Amino acid sequence: MSMLNRVNELIKTVKTLKVKDIFDIINAYGAFTLDEIFGMEEEKRKIYLSRANICLNCDLKTENRCSIEKKGICVVDFKYKQEYRKKGRKYNGCGCSLNVKQSEPSQKCPLGKWENITELSAN
Repeated sequence: MSMLNRVNELIKTVKTLKVKDIFDIINAYGAFTLDEIFGMEEEKRKIYLSRANICLNCDLKTENRCSIEKKGICVVDFKYKQEYRKKGRKYNGCGCSLNVKQSEPSQKCPLGKWENITELSAN
């Protein structure tokens, strides 16, 4: 994917998010770009592949995006951004580029299917 395509993808994503999320998304895109240039560390690659496998058949997946126009069933009770989500209820996707979100350990699935690895290791 060219840098121009990546920037256009970032712009589409930012338009769907609240201002407080923009910094995290820019960091994720930067990390993803560095991973593509220099190669992904083995542990991070394992996280990415595990998440990509989970997302493969998700109801929210539209091409390489977690669609904000679709709803999926939450699999656990958890806090997503500033909202408490309940298991069994339906929620919209986040609008993020999946390959970027899946490769960033600090990100989490909006349906609770995979967690923020950095939060888990801090506890």
